[in-house]
Amino acid sequence: MKSYTFSALQQMIKYAHIPGISISWCRQGIVKSIAAGVIDTSKPHSVDTTTLFQAASLSKPVSAAIVLNLFKQKCWDLDQPLCEISDYGTAEIRKNPYYKKLTTRMVLAQCSGVPNYCGDANINFIAEPGAGFTYSGIAFDFLKEAIEKKIGKEWETISQEFFQAIGMHHSTFLQSSSIVARGHDGYGQPETLPPANLPAIPAGSLLTTGSDYIVFLRHCVSDEFLSENLFKAHTALNPENFSKLSVDHVNKIKWGLGIGLFEHQGRKIAFHWGTNPGSYAFAAIDLDGGDCIASFVNSVNGPNVFKKLTELVVGDMSPVFDWLSHYCFFNATVQPTVPETTFRNTAKL
Repeated sequence: MKSYTFSALQQMIKYAHIPGISISWCRQGIVKSIAAGVIDTSKPHSVDTTTLFQAASLSKPVSAAIVLNLFKQKCWDLDQPLCEISDYGTAEIRKNPYYKKLTTRMVLAQCSGVPNYCGDANINFIAEPGAGFTYSGIAFDFLKEAIEKKIGKEWETISQEFFQAIGMHHSTFLQSSSIVARGHDGYGQPETLPPANLPAIPAGSLLTTGSDYIVFLRHCVSDEFLSENLFKAHTALNPENFSKLSVDHVNKIKWGLGIGLFEHQGRKIAFHWGTNPGSYAFAAIDLDGGDCIASFVNSVNGPNVFKKLTELVVGDMSPVFDWLSHYCFFNATVQPTVPETTFRNTAKL
């Protein structure tokens, strides 16, 4: 892999309309990290490799691994209905006949039947748990309620025990007093920072560094128990729900116990993305060789760089990015301002 110079990274974020970026990758066992830009366009302060970024939904694979670690320690049952451990959710959802069917395995495999965040206080099931792909962050909230009651510890405490054990020394699910990269819209305007009293949200509140996230990805590959569970396909996408995409593309994507899985031409890649207001992220692992990459940006223009950077490490992922573009509008607001060839030459690892 070619050397990724700081000046090249500065050029890349300029062309991509991104205030700041942090990238870490591992190839053939060698780990590298680099960062550039500013944490906040209104109060410029340089991003470095210790700067915390909002992981957004890259929180979900981490939370899944934490839960699987509890399962490994025989502290948790993946198939026990959550309602047998704790009442979860609203009074409205507890009246639903599906309420008694939801298990941890269904939450992690994204077939909970619960919708994603939509601002509805009376959230309810939209499908039978286990019946099919229903990506949901709310389901992780329900899981957290049950875990905290049974384990007798808050989610952040459980998480920190896992982080310290594997070497993620700069990560937290709580808002931090440390410098955190502030999200920005596509035109460089800062977004409102999350409130300081925000509770730990397993599906989306992780603050982390590129270096920490690479530690996590490498642990997922090296820990045999975690690897066997996290990367085992459980849920397929329904091509009928993605009619604008080719059936072939949709069939290449499945869900493990906490992370997306992409199989193409004999390759198997694990992946996940993250989108908080103004903060985007993407991570991927080549499950055959163990090469991996994690990229964090403080801008909705992150998709201008994610595909190019990721494919330098794990190879072609066009079907995944095509799916994300349609499924959750994982697209930049402002496109790069230089020709594709110039941008690609600037963005070489």
